[in-house]
Amino acid sequence: MTKKILSLILALAVLGGALAAQPFAISGYDKNGGYIYVTLGMFPLSSADSHEPILWRVLTVENGAAYLLSEYILDSRPVQSDKENYRGWEGSELYLWLNGEFLETAFTASERAVIRQNTADKAYVTLLTADEVRTESYGFPDNSDHRAEGTVYARSRGLDSYSGRVRYSPWWLRDTSAQQEMQQRRIIEDGKLGRTGVHSRTTGVRPALWVDLALVVVAAGSGDKDDPFVLSPALGVATASETADIPAAAETPETAPEPQVTGEPAANETGEPVTTPTASPSAAPTEAPTEAPTAVPTEAPTAVPEKRGSVVASTSGISPLFPVLADDGFLPEGQGEFSLADEDAGVWLYASPSLRVEIHRVQQKSPKLMRWYEAEIFCKPEDDMFTTYAYDESRYTRSSVLTDPDAIARQHHLVFAMNSDFFIYRVARQKEVNYTYPIGIVTRRGNLMYDVPKKPTSSVYPPLDVCAIYPDGGVKLFLNGETTGKALAAEGARDVLSFGPILVQNGEISPRSSAFGDVDNPRTAFGMVEKGHYWCVLLEGRLASTYSQGGSCMWMAETMKRLGCTQAINLDGGQTACMIFMGQRINKIGTYSGSATNKDRPQNEVLGIGISDQVR
Repeated sequence: MTKKILSLILALAVLGGALAAQPFAISGYDKNGGYIYVTLGMFPLSSADSHEPILWRVLTVENGAAYLLSEYILDSRPVQSDKENYRGWEGSELYLWLNGEFLETAFTASERAVIRQNTADKAYVTLLTADEVRTESYGFPDNSDHRAEGTVYARSRGLDSYSGRVRYSPWWLRDTSAQQEMQQRRIIEDGKLGRTGVHSRTTGVRPALWVDLALVVVAAGSGDKDDPFVLSPALGVATASETADIPAAAETPETAPEPQVTGEPAANETGEPVTTPTASPSAAPTEAPTEAPTAVPTEAPTAVPEKRGSVVASTSGISPLFPVLADDGFLPEGQGEFSLADEDAGVWLYASPSLRVEIHRVQQKSPKLMRWYEAEIFCKPEDDMFTTYAYDESRYTRSSVLTDPDAIARQHHLVFAMNSDFFIYRVARQKEVNYTYPIGIVTRRGNLMYDVPKKPTSSVYPPLDVCAIYPDGGVKLFLNGETTGKALAAEGARDVLSFGPILVQNGEISPRSSAFGDVDNPRTAFGMVEKGHYWCVLLEGRLASTYSQGGSCMWMAETMKRLGCTQAINLDGGQTACMIFMGQRINKIGTYSGSATNKDRPQNEVLGIGISDQVR
C-alpha cells in the first residue's frame, strides 16, 4: 500500500467518526522506498523564538510502536559539563535535559502520553547507540547515511559544522567510549563514528523516541519528507489534568539548565570505520507512560508536609508526636529512648536525654516536582556530636573497601546518619591519573589524612570548599584554598570535610551557591543554626516520573537559610546522597548507569550522630 493511499484511508477514518485511537499500518525504513516521515512536537528551529514542528524519520516499527529519529540536529549541548562527575549516560546532564525540560516543553501533555519508555535506558527521549547506527534495517548501510544537518537554532547554540556544500555537523550517541570513561561516542565528519570529551559544547543533539501507534492518528500529510504525516494524539488520550496527581515523565529526568563552563579543552577525537551490524536494535519499548507534567506555572511553590492520619507534621517547633519532654527539649534524665518511624506519613522522630531528631518529608508539586527531607537535630555537644564513622578504620583510604552506607550506620548503631564528602572517589582518581589530583582537606577524628586543595581559580564542580567540625559543636566554613589542614588541626578541628559549594555563611546565602551546581540533581546539605542545633537536608532527584527531579545548589542555599542556618555547606549528591534513621535509609535513589533503581553507592564512611542499642 502506498503512502498516499494510507493517508487517504486514515483521513477518511477520522472524518467518518473513528476518533478513538487505533493502530494503523506504518512501517520503518525500506531500502526501495526509503523512510516514512512524521511530525510530532514543537521546538525552536529557525530561531530561539520560533516553535516549529519537529520532523522525524521512522526507523522501525516493533510491537505496535514506531522508533523515531529527529531528521535534524535540534540543539548543541554537552553530555556532562563537569566531566569529572560523569558517571554514565543515564546520570548525565544531557539525559536529564532530554527527559526533563525538552520532554516537557517540546510536547503537549497528550503528546507525552503517546511516548513509550525505552527499556534499554529507561528514557522517554534518548539518543541512538553505536549498534543502532550500524543497523542496515534502520537505513544505515554505510557512513554517509549517518550525516545530519543542524537547524539554524542549533548552529546559533554553538553547533560545529564541517566544510562542504552541505554543512553536516557532529551529533552525540548514547554510548560511553570504551577507551576513555570521560568521552562519549558521536558521529563525526563523513558520518564516521568517533569519540570526544563529554564536556564538548559543539556536538549536536539528535533525539530519538518510541511512539505508541495505538494512541495516535494521522491528522494530515502523505508521509513524504516534504509532506510528512502529522501525528496527533487520538481523542481519549488523557491530558495531565485528567490523570493522577503525580505525573510520569522519564524514570529519572531532571531539568538541566545551561551547564557551567569548565574552561577545559575537548579531548582528542578518533574516527572509527563502520562495520556490518552485529547487534540488534534496542529492546522493544514498554507500555505507554502515564501523563507527564503540564507547563510550569509561575506562582510560588506549594510545598506541604505530608500527613499522618489527621495530624499535619509541622516543619517548625516540636512535633506533638513526641512524648512529654523536659524544659531543655530532651527526654528527662533516666528515661528510656523514644523513636517513631512512619514512612507513609513521612515522619521520623527520636528523643533521648541528650539528643532529639525530627525528620519530615516534604512534597512539592509546582512549579516543579520536588521531594526532600528536612532533619532538625538538637544535641548536647558534651554527650552527642556529629562526627564521621568509618566502614573499616584500618583501611580508611582504600577505595576498594566500601559498603552500603546504611550498613555502616548499623555497624556503629547510629541514630542518624548521612553521606559525607565521598573523598574516597577523589583518592581513587588520584591513583588513575599522572598528575596531582585535588582531594581537598580531609581530617577524620583529629587525623589529617589529606591536604590537597584545588587551584583557587578552578571553576570545576565540586569546588572543594571546606567544612570544619569542632569538639564543642561549632562549625566553620572556608573557601577552597583559604586555609590549610595544618591550620585547622592547630585550631582543634575534629572532622574536616571538603566538597561544597558553601551555601550559607554568617547567615547569608553565599555567592558560591550560584557559581556551582546549577543543574537539577539529588543533593545533600549540612548546616548549623548554633552549637547543638543543626539541619541536614536531602533533596531527591532523578525520580521525576514519581517524586522529584532534583534541584540546584542555589535551591539548597535558599532552603538552608529558610531553616535558620548560619553556616551550611553542600555535600556530595547524586547516587551518594543518603539519609539514614535508626539504621534504615529513608530516601529513594534514582536510576544510574550500571546500577539498579534505588541502589546506594557503596561508601567508606558516613557522617552521623547518636548511638542507640535499638539500631542493629
